[in-house]
Amino acid sequence: MPEISSVMPLCQILQINVNELLSGERLPEHDYSRKAEENIMNLIQETEQTKKKNRNSLCIIIVTVLTVILGTGYFILSNAGLKAGAMFFDATTLLILAVVTILFLAGTGLLRPFLQAFLIVIGRKQDAAESEIVRADAAVWLAGNTFLFTGILQSIIGFITIAFDNIGSALPAESLGAPLWAASFGILYGVIGFLLLLPIKAKLQAMKSDH
Repeated sequence: MPEISSVMPLCQILQINVNELLSGERLPEHDYSRKAEENIMNLIQETEQTKKKNRNSLCIIIVTVLTVILGTGYFILSNAGLKAGAMFFDATTLLILAVVTILFLAGTGLLRPFLQAFLIVIGRKQDAAESEIVRADAAVWLAGNTFLFTGILQSIIGFITIAFDNIGSALPAESLGAPLWAASFGILYGVIGFLLLLPIKAKLQAMKSDH
């Protein structure tokens, strides 16, 4: 298939219509309607297949990112002698990240475009205008960066607190493993959130280019 911008120039040069270009042959008048219907059905099928491939690719990327991050965390915890089962979830840290991100989105008027971004990417909002895609892209960018930098800030505050609490103490290094890991949840969640939104942003960028 030629690029969409090349279709009309090609038709003019070859002195044919779009239906004949898509069919790859000159069409007699009596066969014109049948071929037009076939071309339309083929285009619909190709569009659906492309959407399905995009959704599958997005799921694979998300699963891969989560597997790598959780696997790395498990390796660190195992070497630190900590129990991984109780050390991968901190509701308070996650809640703070979510609340701050939602406040940023709401404050900039991008909360609704952020929610629409997921509908656009998975194909549930096929009639999205270019302006909607642009705003959705901006919303995903803001959400990802807010989540990441808020998480980093939380971890920095946690590390500083641990340092001040243990000034002058003679605690063995291994006893600080659990507090340091708990303080790093901010960075961990921030990176996970940022990476999960990255393929969505990439898809929106590609859709902007298509427009």
